[in-house]
Amino acid sequence: IEDIMEVQEEMMSVGEVMQEWGPKLQQLAQMPKVIKQAEKELKKLENALKKDQTRARTAKFDISGLVSAFEAEINKLKAILDEVKNLLNSDPEEAMDKLQDEFFEGLGDAWDKDQTIQMIIGFTRGVTQISRQIKTDESMIKKLKRRKLDTAELEALVQQAKEKLAEVQALVKNKDFEPEDFVSVMEELGQLQHEFDEKVEDLTGELEYKPQYQKGPAVNVQIPDFFRQQTRPQKEEEEF
Repeated sequence: IEDIMEVQEEMMSVGEVMQEWGPKLQQLAQMPKVIKQAEKELKKLENALKKDQTRARTAKFDISGLVSAFEAEINKLKAILDEVKNLLNSDPEEAMDKLQDEFFEGLGDAWDKDQTIQMIIGFTRGVTQISRQIKTDESMIKKLKRRKLDTAELEALVQQAKEKLAEVQALVKNKDFEPEDFVSVMEELGQLQHEFDEKVEDLTGELEYKPQYQKGPAVNVQIPDFFRQQTRPQKEEEEF
């Protein structure tokens, strides 16, 4: 009877071990496949880095710091993946945990840096468009003046837009800029343009003035509504 009880205890112990390790063994069996996927993700990041390095050489202001930070994040992931590969034979459980907790969790941080670069590059295009828009607004004011309409409020709005534009231009020259600062000022510029459009409509009784925009490359980042017209095809004229 004692022998039977010992066997039962051993079987229970083995069962507990299998219950604990069963899922892990299945995961470990998938490690070669998962590592290949990790290598593919690294390749995507490296391709994005090459594009960002090319853009940095032609950017209107210095984004080299952002690109370097992105590259550093990629190198960190490379080192983690190399460590995972080295651990596979000696400590597969640690390799599995490191791959999940450090590599795949770190992918998001790396892509965030790339998206920040895309957003800042997009803002430089926005600055150019705003400069053109201000000139268009000034032309509209001249047109309304010839119709003997009161343009004082419109002129005040354009002056505010010029001041905000100067803020943006100062920001892009600051190497320690924060993307949030761009978002804030660009949203204010968008609101000023919206007020300008509404005032034109009030004065003329019709919306005869519609700002023109050029479409730009699609970038999957969160940017102000004012700025999103650059990331979608323009099938027809739009207003702020």
